Amino acid sequence: MRLAADIAFMEEVKRYNEQELRELVYNTYNLLGEKYNKIVGFGFGGCKEFVAALILSEFDHTTSQYIDHGVEQVFMGNWGPVDFSNFMDKVIFENSCISYPAWSRAYRFIVKSHAWLEDHPCSAANTVRSSATKGIFSRKLINS
Repeated sequence: MRLAADIAFMEEVKRYNEQELRELVYNTYNLLGEKYNKIVGFGFGGCKEFVAALILSEFDHTTSQYIDHGVEQVFMGNWGPVDFSNFMDKVIFENSCISYPAWSRAYRFIVKSHAWLEDHPCSAANTVRSSATKGIFSRKLINS
């Protein structure tokens, strides 16, 4: 089952042209920036993970609540890029229909195909590191 989902996910990632991806990223980023009245950075690598997470959330709706939670933690200032990355690893391993190798391929494709992200505010450095994710692999993702 994961192989079919992996292929479909990569097709979805590749389907986004620059304009469509810009709209998805800017709309989400600006909405959360206004909601929390702040501009946040995920760092250059973290920005690509943020973008891949947005695509995954639309592709695999079972991950949406987790991804929304993780992104909001960054905007609230509770997590930094490493925390978000660790959280996304857990989402992929435990809650997603795609495999981790597919997630990595999507990330690399975004890095290679969407250089404009380097200039987006989400690529700015962020040094927030939370102790909240230290035990992330030993507990539930969200209290539900």
